[in-house]
Amino acid sequence: MSTSSKHTSMPIQVFCNSIPESYSKKRKCKKISLEYRPGQQSKQNVKFPLNDFIESVYYLPNRILDLLEIATYIFSGDRSVHRGNREAVEYHAWSRSFEYFISVRDPDFWNREDVKSSLSQAIEWMTGDKSYRFNFISGHETGKAHLFDNECHSMEVKGNPRVLLFSGGLDSLSGLIDLLETTDDPIWPISHDSGNPSPRKTQRKLIEAIDLLYPGRVNHRIFTCHLHDVRAPEESQRTRAFLYCSMALGMAVALKQKNFYVFENGVTALNFPKRAGMINARASRTAHPKTLTLLKNTFALILDDNFEIKKPYAFKTKTDVINVLKDYKRIDLMNSSVSCSKTFKPLGIATHCGECSQCIDRRFAAYASQTNKEDEGGIYAFDFIEEPIVEGETKTGITDYLRQAHNFLSFNLDQFYYEMIDHLADAIDINSDQSEQVEKLYSLCHRHGHSIQTAAHNMIKPLVKYPVGSLQTIVYNTDFSRPPVFPLANQIASEFCKFLYRACSKVQPENENDLNAKLDGYLTGHKEKFQREHPFLSFATARTVPDLSNAHLDLLIEAKYIRGSTSPSVATSGIAEDLTKYPDETLKLFVVYDPYNGITNPEVFKSDFEKKRYCIIEII
Repeated sequence: MSTSSKHTSMPIQVFCNSIPESYSKKRKCKKISLEYRPGQQSKQNVKFPLNDFIESVYYLPNRILDLLEIATYIFSGDRSVHRGNREAVEYHAWSRSFEYFISVRDPDFWNREDVKSSLSQAIEWMTGDKSYRFNFISGHETGKAHLFDNECHSMEVKGNPRVLLFSGGLDSLSGLIDLLETTDDPIWPISHDSGNPSPRKTQRKLIEAIDLLYPGRVNHRIFTCHLHDVRAPEESQRTRAFLYCSMALGMAVALKQKNFYVFENGVTALNFPKRAGMINARASRTAHPKTLTLLKNTFALILDDNFEIKKPYAFKTKTDVINVLKDYKRIDLMNSSVSCSKTFKPLGIATHCGECSQCIDRRFAAYASQTNKEDEGGIYAFDFIEEPIVEGETKTGITDYLRQAHNFLSFNLDQFYYEMIDHLADAIDINSDQSEQVEKLYSLCHRHGHSIQTAAHNMIKPLVKYPVGSLQTIVYNTDFSRPPVFPLANQIASEFCKFLYRACSKVQPENENDLNAKLDGYLTGHKEKFQREHPFLSFATARTVPDLSNAHLDLLIEAKYIRGSTSPSVATSGIAEDLTKYPDETLKLFVVYDPYNGITNPEVFKSDFEKKRYCIIEII
């Protein structure tokens, strides 16, 4: 069957290496055939020139050839089935169930329960999918790739070759320069050609520039794997880490090495969820410590020997990574690297969208390290510093990013441990000193928070007037460093506004008490319980009572009614008076009902209060 762009909750069966779909009698499932070899029973729909790979290294053992094909088909199957729309991510609808049927050269090994279990665990963890099941069938062979494709021939190995994953992004670029500067060994950067010409061009241009700086040191290899003659319905590519690492393993085996390098900064690798509900795709685990540990364990089974995936940047921030280039005086290469996750979008002459999480992280790190001049020059299609940020994914991404950094900066070690304990359990190595690892992760996150605080300060010039809705608006007026009670207060204000339009479409509230009654009635059905005119709060010698309050949330709500005969100045005075009575640390939500548009400039009315005091003004 052809690939589909529609999300499916049905189990997905994937038949590879010309295993017929009739091999399985299961009916209630989606069936897909994948084949990378031309001229087979199944039509070729995957581009993977395995023979070119073999020819570049002379010879690879059967298990490694099987692994490369398995990784190719898992990656291609992942990209063939759409996960669902972005909204579905919030409701746990991203997970899929896969069952693979793959003919292999060494079925006895691949059908071992420990091997299948190790493979399934690694893929399920890195993707967030429900399940991966594997059926390995005997009878597969591809013949010799060339005259010297046998174990008697192997690559000539000089020195201590270093194999590393090289995407062309900042982290892998800094890692490559790091190895070139600190060793005299030959370096083998491994890149993946996913069919998108932009990353391939970036990788080649960078390597050409590095070759001039370090002649004869770099042996770059680009390995192709992507869907053939069809646009991939799914762009998340969560299985790419398995494919990429399998390619690196193949090269390491050819070079007789028992390790390869993954240069990914610790904050990106850990990718702690920036808010509740960020699961699966929204919290990628591509280079997560647990992902690499599970892959390492699988590779050790395949090799029947110990294997290591080295992570030199596990405790570096993105700012630290950029500083590597600064320290070695290679910062001029920065502008040629590409970190964007959405290069498949039409970006014109730009190389970065400027809106994805990778672009946001890169720009903040550049400003924190004061290398923003080297990082700009028109490479971003959208400039969130100078341009208004509309409501949606970009604004949410920046707001979440800033809030998380603020939280990291505000935590002490104990707070960090208790707030992050669920995520730390997956991030630390149980065979090492766990207390020491937690302290290192705390230091990493704290330094990240400090970097982002510094970057925000460097990005926004005090005397410059930025457009409404730009980054300055987020940092100064609304979301940055605000606690979770703010989104709740904004939600209440927005939903009560809709409620009031429906409830009062024909008859206006009689007075402010009636408005309060309607607000109280609306909140009766809310999951957070509010009390009307309770509790008493002391102010000077008097006692004052908010219209509605929730002590647990530290939120007070006051309603103001501007009727036809009421001057807006009366509401202004009332709000100002209330602000002096209520505690500074408690958020105050003022719902101002203004049916006759007495407030002629609502934005000025709101901002004058909100920028000075801890409150939200909602004008209806």
